[in-house]
Formats: sequence, C-alpha cells, structure tokens
Amino acid sequence: MSARAVLRLAPARLNPGRMFPLAAMGAVTLLLLAAGARTIELQPHVNENFFFSSDDPRFRADQKIRELFPHPPQVIISVQGDVRAASYQARIGALTRDLASLPPVYNVQSLTRGPSGLDDAFKSPIWKRLLVIGDGEASNLFVFVEDVPPEDVVPDIEAITDGYEQDGFRIVISGVPYVMELIRRNLTRDLRVFSTATLLLFGVTVLFLFRSYRLALGTLCACIQASVLTLLATQACGITLGLLTANLVTIVSVLTLAHLIFLSSNWLGAASGKRWEAVRLTLPGSFWSMATTMLGFGSLLFVPAEPLRTLGISGAVATVLAFLVAFLGYPWLLDDTRMRKLRAEGSRGGAVARRVMRRDGWIALGVGAACLAGGAGLWRIDTDPSLLAYFAKGSELRTGLEYVDRHLGSSPLKIVVRDPQGGRFNTETEYQRLWDLHHALERDEAVGTVVSLPLIMAEARRAPLAFLLPWEWLLNILELPQFDRIGTQFVTRDRARGLFVLLMREGGRGESRPAVIDRLTETVRRHRFEPELLGGVYLLQGAMARMLVSSLSTGVLLLLALFGMLGFGLTRSWRVTAALVLAVAVIPVCLLGLIGHAGMVFDVISAPAANLAMAMGIDAMLHVLIAVRHARAGGAGEQAAWREARVRLWRPIVSTTVIVSLGFGVFGLSAFPPTQRFGLSITGGTLVAPFAAWVVLPWLARNFRRLGRAARRASTPPAARRRARHA
Repeated sequence: MSARAVLRLAPARLNPGRMFPLAAMGAVTLLLLAAGARTIELQPHVNENFFFSSDDPRFRADQKIRELFPHPPQVIISVQGDVRAASYQARIGALTRDLASLPPVYNVQSLTRGPSGLDDAFKSPIWKRLLVIGDGEASNLFVFVEDVPPEDVVPDIEAITDGYEQDGFRIVISGVPYVMELIRRNLTRDLRVFSTATLLLFGVTVLFLFRSYRLALGTLCACIQASVLTLLATQACGITLGLLTANLVTIVSVLTLAHLIFLSSNWLGAASGKRWEAVRLTLPGSFWSMATTMLGFGSLLFVPAEPLRTLGISGAVATVLAFLVAFLGYPWLLDDTRMRKLRAEGSRGGAVARRVMRRDGWIALGVGAACLAGGAGLWRIDTDPSLLAYFAKGSELRTGLEYVDRHLGSSPLKIVVRDPQGGRFNTETEYQRLWDLHHALERDEAVGTVVSLPLIMAEARRAPLAFLLPWEWLLNILELPQFDRIGTQFVTRDRARGLFVLLMREGGRGESRPAVIDRLTETVRRHRFEPELLGGVYLLQGAMARMLVSSLSTGVLLLLALFGMLGFGLTRSWRVTAALVLAVAVIPVCLLGLIGHAGMVFDVISAPAANLAMAMGIDAMLHVLIAVRHARAGGAGEQAAWREARVRLWRPIVSTTVIVSLGFGVFGLSAFPPTQRFGLSITGGTLVAPFAAWVVLPWLARNFRRLGRAARRASTPPAARRRARHA
C-alpha cells in the first residue's frame, strides 16, 4: 500500500470519540504520577523494632531495657587472617582509625583499641571472648554508632571496609543495623523493579487474552492510578513503606485487575453488548468481593505484629480505591469494536468449559485428595525461621553472616536479672553468683557469646591495684566518660538490676526460639535470680513465630465465618453457604500444606499469602453466586443456572488466575528470599482458587442438594410419598 493510501485511511481509523476515554485515562494517570513523584517516598523503612506496635507489652519491655541500660547500636566486623602477623595488626589499626573518624560512630573496639596488646587480648576475660575468634584465625571489630537510621551509616562503613579488602584480610560485616539496612535495600529494589515489571506484565497479558490494545492500555492506566492513589492515601495517614507494604503496588494492581477482567468478560457476554449492562452484571459481585477482601485485610488489624497491622490498613484502603478506579474510568473504554471476533473466541472457550464440567466430579475428588495431603503438611510449616533465612543460601552475604553467627552469635537476646532477696550487685557474694550464671548461660549450645556485668568487672579487676578498691568504687569508675560509661550499660544506679546480653546462634537451630528462651530463663531462676525483663531481636522474632500461628488460625477461621454469613445473605441457602465455606477452606489448607511439604519457611512477609489467596478465591465464588442468581431470575432452573454461570465466567476466572500467577510469580526471581516466598505462596494459592470456585463450589452445592432431597425422602412416610407421586 502506498503512503498516500495510508494517509487517506488514517482519518477514518482515528475516531476522536473512541480515543477520548483512553486519552482521558492516560492524562489522569500522568497527572497522578507527577503528583506521586513529588510526594510519595519510595524508601521502605526497616529497623529492629519493626515487629510490634508501640502498645505491645513485648515492645514496651524492650524499650524499658533500653531506658535502664542505654546501649548504642553496633555493627560487627569480622576480619579473617593471621591475627599474630604484624601486617594484619597494622591494617586493623588503620581500619579502626578510619571507622572511628565517621561522624555517626560512637566508639570502635578492636585489637588495637581496647586491649593493651595482642597478648592481653588472648588473656583478657572479655577481649578473648569478643575480639579473638578461635585460636587467632580472625578478629572482630565492634563499631558503636549513634541512634541514626542504618542507611545513614552503613554505606560509609561499607565504603571504608571495601578499601581494606584483600587476600589475607577478608572482611565480613554483621550486626543488627547492617542486617536491617540490607533488608531495606532488598525491599527497595523489589519495590521498584518488580512493581514496574508486574504492571507491564499485566498489560501484556491482558493484550494477549483480549486482543485489544485499548483494553491493555486501559488496564495499565487503571492499575497505575489505583497504586498511586493508595500510596498517596496511606502516606497521608502516616503509614510508610515497610516489610509488607513494599509489595503494595502489586497487591493494588491485582485487586484492580480482578474487577477489570470480570468487567471485560461480562461485557463480551452481555446480550446487548453495552458497557452499562456489563457494569450491571459485574457491580454486585465486585462490591461484595470488595467487602470480603476488606474483611480479609481487616482481620490483620487484630494481630499484635506491626507489619501485619500496617498491611491490614493499607490493604483496606487499596481495596476501596481499586474498586472505585475500576468502575469510574475503565467502563468508558468498552465499546463494540472487535466485539464479534472476541465473542467468537469466547464461545469456543465455552465449548471447552462444557467439556470440563462433565468431569468436575473427578476434579473435585482430586482437590479433596490434595486437601487431605495438605492437611498432613500443616504440621511441618516452619513459622520460626532463622534470621539467616532472610538472605539467599550460598550468597557472599549469607556466607559471611553464617561465619559470624557460628563464632560469635548474630541475634541479641537481653535478660535483665535481679535478686529476689533484694541483694545489690556491688558485693563479692553477688559478683560470684552472677559469674556462675554467666558461665551457665555460656554453656548453652544456642548461645554464642555472653556480655554481662561480671565479665566487665572481671576485666576491671585486672587493672593494677584494682583489687584493693571496693566493688562500688569500681562501678562508679566504670560509669565515667573516659570509660565510655560502660558501667551504666550493664547495671542500674541502685545496683538492683543487671543486664546479660546474649548473642544467639541462628544457624543449625533445632528448636524454636520460645523453647530456647524458656530454657535460658529457667537457668536464670536455677541460679536464684529473677529474669525481670526480656528483650532483643531474638525475643521479638520468637514471639512473632507464636503470633503467626495463632493469628493465622484465628484469621482463617474468622474469615470463613464472615464469608459464610455473607454467602447466606446472598443465597438464603444453608447448603450453598456450607458449600461456599468448604470451598474457601480448600485454599488455605492446600496452600499451607504445600508450604509445609516443600520445606519453605513461613515468615512475617509471606504470612499474608493465605489471606490474599482466600480473597482471590472468594472473589471468583461471589461472582459465580451472583451469576447464578441472575440466571435464576431470568427463568433458568437451578442446575441450568449453575451451568450458565460457569460457562459465562470460566474466562474471567481463568484469566484472573493466569495474570495474578504471572504477576506474583515474578517475585520468584527476587534476590530477597522472603519476597520469593511471598510471591510463590500467593501463586500457589491463586492456582488452587479457580478449582475451588469453578469446580468444588458447584459440585458441593449439587451434592448437598441431593443429600437434602434424600433426607427429605427418608423422613417422609411411604403413604405421603405415594400421594405425592400420584399428584
């Protein structure tokens, strides 16, 4: 075709009336992106207190320990090499000076700053435990920093250590601020890379399914609008991006996309082919799906875990905005262009759906067998993963953390003790008792290193003539600024409470953290001390493990009850309600059982997968129930109504499954294992949802109806049955 012919055709192809809705959606999207770029902060915030809300008793106990014993955060640097070599010691000295020169650094302790020399480090009760690894194969540097965000100090520490890395001087970094900074970086990368990739993937998939650039671009615009509005709304409420809300863009896009797919499919199946008929058919099901999804997110508000509560609030906001965006802008893109071809494709798919329905009994039995197998895997779920599980196996970072964990310990546990008889920790008798407790805690296989008041005092007594001073004088001296006020970090001014800081081993842990903590507190009591306060990351993670189990079971049962009430309100049928509850229950049982059998850990980031997967499943089921009600209102019998609803909705159910699975499946490529587990868990639950909605729900409803008929026949006297047949 010539260029002139193309120019003659162009005006006819470009219909301004058709292009206006898409252009308007694009303009609104660009305006929102411009507003979001100026106001939205796309930097996740992670710190060691992210587990619990400020009103939780465990968090308050940890804060009280911080007030009683002010402890600056510390970054631990392990340097492998020949500790006794002069060149090694010279480089340690230079590294120590460079680190100490950083503005946020409070103090640095190393072989050249702390002990009086290498021999002293090997003899000292404290330095041989903290600074020397093994028989001199490596040494540690403790970098104490001000209470600033990790991102303000960790990059500077990394820049300095990178300059010292060489053969025979291998550097490994650990410590809570460093771990938190690495988690934040991984979340930031995933937020930017995978959110963008997910949006583009959704658009491409919609283009493939519906063969319409118009719908694909409209889908992309709607998902971006809902995402930006959600981020603006949550940040206006003071909610920042964190462990779970870093995936908020993908969650919002999925919620929006579910409405759009059902809208598009109902538009293709509408008798008149008008957009408003599609809205009328879709709106009730989408509204109730929005309500149930809000219930799913709302159930997280009753969990003490701060990340889950934040996700609950953000998810509830996202649910409402996704619904509004889907129904206010997208329907204007639906017109009769390419309607005939798209309907023909849908009718061919309907024939496939009818063939599958003839075998739904076998499919339902297969799902039942999967539930039984999944139930056996529920007891194998690891809800108390190691801190090392947040980083990929075999990576340089994970290898370094394992090295530090093996030799020193990586996760701090704080125990505040007191004498129940009222004794004060400034006498020789109390010192010996505390020293016995210190040795007992050190012997526990789960403990790497213990730092405590008797260890500090043992080091202080090594000073010349220090043995002549009373204990109270020594404690007063250790509280002076020239000794970095180290005394205040382990004993209160009234000498009634002392602090034990335990660096716990995470690798190879064969028992739960709560069990380890119970054993250690029993050790404290056995030595006639009372563990008054417990804190630290190790404790908070252990408490989180317990909460995940209780909140998961309570949340699932609560959602099933709420979904059952909603189902009965829509259908007024106990048998359909029972079928709905059992069909929804299939999703968490299969998902969690799969996680257990696969040996995947179930951390706080992947925990909401069950709730989100249930929301996906109930979404499809409510659309099926609404479609059945419409078909029966049109004069179809019950069985015919179920068949009609399933034929009409097979396409949106399958399409939603494909798109959501692809979107969350992208997270499997993340370098951050918790994000991988989150994405794979959602994908697994999403793949179960269509079987539960399209096969299990109708099959159970049909068989419950048959059971009801059989029960009624059994309870009816024979004479009445004969009269009914004659009538």
